[in-house]
Amino acid sequence: MMINTVVFDLDGTLTDRKTGNIPNSTIDAIQQLKQQKLVVILATGRPYYEIDPVLINQIDADYVVSLNGRVLYDRKGKLLSHQPIDSKVVQDVIEYARNNGLEHGVHTLENTIILAGDSIQEQIENVIKRPRDLSRSKKINESTQVYNVMLKIEDDQQLKTFKTEFPDLIVETFGSIFYDVYTKDADKRIGVEKVFKQTNGQWSKTIVFGDGANDICMANQASIAYAMGDSHPELLKVKDIRVTNKSDEEGVPIALRKVGLIEYSDHRHGWVRFKHRFTTTKLGAVLPIAFFLLLAFGYDQYLMDLPGQSLSFLGLGSISLLYSIYLYLDTK
Repeated sequence: MMINTVVFDLDGTLTDRKTGNIPNSTIDAIQQLKQQKLVVILATGRPYYEIDPVLINQIDADYVVSLNGRVLYDRKGKLLSHQPIDSKVVQDVIEYARNNGLEHGVHTLENTIILAGDSIQEQIENVIKRPRDLSRSKKINESTQVYNVMLKIEDDQQLKTFKTEFPDLIVETFGSIFYDVYTKDADKRIGVEKVFKQTNGQWSKTIVFGDGANDICMANQASIAYAMGDSHPELLKVKDIRVTNKSDEEGVPIALRKVGLIEYSDHRHGWVRFKHRFTTTKLGAVLPIAFFLLLAFGYDQYLMDLPGQSLSFLGLGSISLLYSIYLYLDTK
């Protein structure tokens, strides 16, 4: 199996939930992936403008899939594609929220607009760990392109009623009582598949890391899917999901070492390094050649008694073995 693409969720997957920062060990892991020319995709429910530029630089993703697959950027922040929610759907949800006294707001391509209440802004700040001066308005025009609607729903029955009223919408939590609402024509899976059209990628060669319900659509498709230790319960139910440590307990680098995609940053030796070098360097080809040449030498030397040919096998096998050792030990 050859992995050539790695997809990361952001909040709670790459970032420490308590600080909003990315642990140094995770930054090092991403850098190792980039050095190997693997495609790194950031797939987040956040709008791009709410991602701290420091995080953007640390991740250095080749592509950013934002707002749950509705907006796509390249590594330089250039907008590649966007898919707003149908205006009538947006207005219907907003009207429902207003009639039922629900705090609500929307994400556009350039800013976040709070239409009612203060809690949504507080929740966003709690997630991104920095103050945000969000726009406020009592209504939005039908011509405003909206990519996500946010609702605060505190009552389980009220949530059930909303889902019954809007059965064709995706309703996913970004906090215990806060929900993202959007249509089913785009999600993180669909957003990543738009990237695949740019990179010729495919799910069978992709590993996914996530922690939320909005990552389930990707986890169901990827060759390997990891859930963080403190993930949403529904994500942990995905078939064949693997569970790693929490983000602040080296969850990402531990998982990447297990599948042989990275090494320890201090270049320590052992099985992890061998597996990594075997799958990502010429070691995977050279070492078997060395083994078979030396085996042929032993066969000729002790069974066939052909010393001239045996010496050729010995010489080539020894050179291949020395090169294999070099590939394993190399610390560049």
